[in-house]
Amino acid sequence: MTAPSSASAASPGDARCKAASHGGRLYIGKSHQNSGAPNYVPSGCTSIWMQLTEVHYITHAKACLETSSGRNYRCGPWVYLEDNYAWNRLLPQVRPGDQWQLYLHAQGPGWVRFAFSG
Repeated sequence: MTAPSSASAASPGDARCKAASHGGRLYIGKSHQNSGAPNYVPSGCTSIWMQLTEVHYITHAKACLETSSGRNYRCGPWVYLEDNYAWNRLLPQVRPGDQWQLYLHAQGPGWVRFAFSG
């Protein structure tokens, strides 16, 4: 697991990318993990960003680019997700239209709600 990444340098386009984000949610069950795909990098984004909007346990996430058949080919590290509406960069150097999968791991079960760019 890595340190929070929200302080990472962002390109000017990332502000537009975050502004165009949309909401999502995943249920973290007994295994304390879940994933969701396919997601697609929107126009103007150079990184995949995530912002927690509701969380009950410490949560980590990673994003993996994947082929059209769903096979991962490039993953970012596990990132500790900062709370309080901070933006967390999961994967830099992506292109609009890239297909990707979100992976979450939490210390307990429950819903995780978030905004994300993709």
